[in-house]
Amino acid sequence: MIVTGTYLDGSILLDQPLAVVNGEHLSLVVEEGDRCADGSKWPITEGEVEAWCRRIESLPSLFDDEGEVQAFETRMKDMRSEQVATLAQRAERVAALFRK
Repeated sequence: MIVTGTYLDGSILLDQPLAVVNGEHLSLVVEEGDRCADGSKWPITEGEVEAWCRRIESLPSLFDDEGEVQAFETRMKDMRSEQVATLAQRAERVAALFRK
């Protein structure tokens, strides 16, 4: 039996009534699908994209001060430098996936 519903505030609101006895133990399988990192559905329409961008831009900063920002930027720059050496190799591996 497959039952569908929506998770809301700690409970599952079923789309249809469920014909099981009260107290019956059930297993739940969550279909993750293609979701944003925050768990929300990907925006599709232009309006959804704009609303998503506004929401993301309104989130609080990850860093408390400029020193943390600079440390993060420095680490990101170092990581990109480390990855440059393997770019050609990774590109070749991806290209090989599409060769016949």
